[in-house]
Amino acid sequence: MSLPRPVLPDTSYFITRTCAQRQFLLRPSVEVRTVIEYCLGYAARRHGVLLHALCVMSNHIHMVVTDVRGELPGFMEWFNGYVARSLNRHYQRSENFFSPGSYSRVEPVHREDVLDKMAYTLANPVAAGLVSHGADWPGVRSGTFTNGAYSKQCPRPGFFFRKKSKLPEGVTVRFERPSGFEELSDREFAERYAQAVERLERQARDRIRAAGRRFLGVEGVLAQDPFDSPRTARKSSPIRPRVAAKDRKARAEKLRALAEWLQAYRAAACDFAIGIRDVLFPPGTYWMRLHCSVRCEPG
Repeated sequence: MSLPRPVLPDTSYFITRTCAQRQFLLRPSVEVRTVIEYCLGYAARRHGVLLHALCVMSNHIHMVVTDVRGELPGFMEWFNGYVARSLNRHYQRSENFFSPGSYSRVEPVHREDVLDKMAYTLANPVAAGLVSHGADWPGVRSGTFTNGAYSKQCPRPGFFFRKKSKLPEGVTVRFERPSGFEELSDREFAERYAQAVERLERQARDRIRAAGRRFLGVEGVLAQDPFDSPRTARKSSPIRPRVAAKDRKARAEKLRALAEWLQAYRAAACDFAIGIRDVLFPPGTYWMRLHCSVRCEPG
């Protein structure tokens, strides 16, 4: 079980979700694209989440979002749940679709950190040695806002979802620039974003070629077996990042604030466990507020 974390409105996050056993269950296909786009569009509308960047790799998902209403857990629960159930139906399997445990949630501290994570998201297919340019990735991948915010109409998948479902027959997936760059026009922001993506892709190409490796290519990606996994061992690390910041001081301050929040949460939870019902939980308490109706300090 992951540590309790504050869920506060108007907070941006870099999110990663990995398939069980690193299987290629999200390998690009019409069915995967339809499910991802529909579920993402509906979950974002349902929970008031703004989408900034997205790249669906063959065995994991990266996205950068802003949680406007402070409902990120609900958004991820709906999105993960329906993606897993519908694609399990497609593959005729019943095991866990995503890896056990929670998704990775990293909070960029400043606007530049948000942009860095957006660029990382789009450059991921190149960094992984799959295609030499991110634009060639055949899976779901957002763009760099060349023409400003953009949206796409996405139909409800023709499988798993009932024809008489109460869910809409179609939803709109909309990607837009994050806040914090108001001094830039749409064109200026798009150029800055595209340059950041190209810089990461160029570094990845140089690194891969220097190692004597070749890119798998689109045909190789599409030829992968969805039930296969990467041959390379996964690099494990005891570190689970919670924040992202180039500024070390800002990073330390954010981590200190999170530690203080966790201490306050645990103290309130202990009081609640022994029967003190009027105890105040820290702002951003989510699960206990939703399921136990605890009182929270104002955010």
